[in-house]
Amino acid sequence: LICVIRTLLIKPTAAKTATVTLDASPRAEDYGRRLAEMIRCETISSRFDPDRSKFYAFHNKLEELFPNIHANCEKHEFNGSLLFKWKGTGGHAPIMLMSHQDVVEAGGEWEHGPFSGDVDEQGAVWGRGTVDTKGSLMCEIQALEELQQQGFDHRILFMEASTETIVRRYKETRRRHPLSERCGSLEEAVRAEREVMQPVKERADYVIDTSRTTTAQLKAQILKYFDNGNNQGSM
Repeated sequence: LICVIRTLLIKPTAAKTATVTLDASPRAEDYGRRLAEMIRCETISSRFDPDRSKFYAFHNKLEELFPNIHANCEKHEFNGSLLFKWKGTGGHAPIMLMSHQDVVEAGGEWEHGPFSGDVDEQGAVWGRGTVDTKGSLMCEIQALEELQQQGFDHRILFMEASTETIVRRYKETRRRHPLSERCGSLEEAVRAEREVMQPVKERADYVIDTSRTTTAQLKAQILKYFDNGNNQGSM
């Protein structure tokens, strides 16, 4: 009874009425093409089938679609799984991105074949794994592929302020803190956020306390860290 009452009291989120604007750019079309090719590789897994040949074929397709990470990352392959290591320049703890390559069985009737990788007139890709979870795998690898292509060398800047300053800024802008619903007050929400963000702060290359920093001073500090003597734009 309690579960039923709590369910009835839950308010719908913005996701219920959210709309999506389809991107028809050449870049989006290329993303769809890559995902479609991944979907066409059937990778149904079963604990009763030790054969990993279908996964090795899928690995070949990944190397064809994403050559940069294969050329520039340290690659390990074991029992049908892949591990790529992109070594950074700092001494901070590593960050791991994970996804799986296998999909569950595709029984029943399908409007489009489960491994057709069909792309309809609206640009939607059809097939087993488009959402769970070759879609997320493609997003992760594509992001790394593009960063490698751009010669990306990442550094993390973490900006913080005192609790009193952050509370004042929220009140001045009349914005709602994302954690306010589960915290008793704005001050508690800010403190909770600080705890959640602490691991990110520890990984940061630079930390700026903006409690008493003007816009001009903040700009100067950021340019000091990232401009490399080429101050040609505005912030």
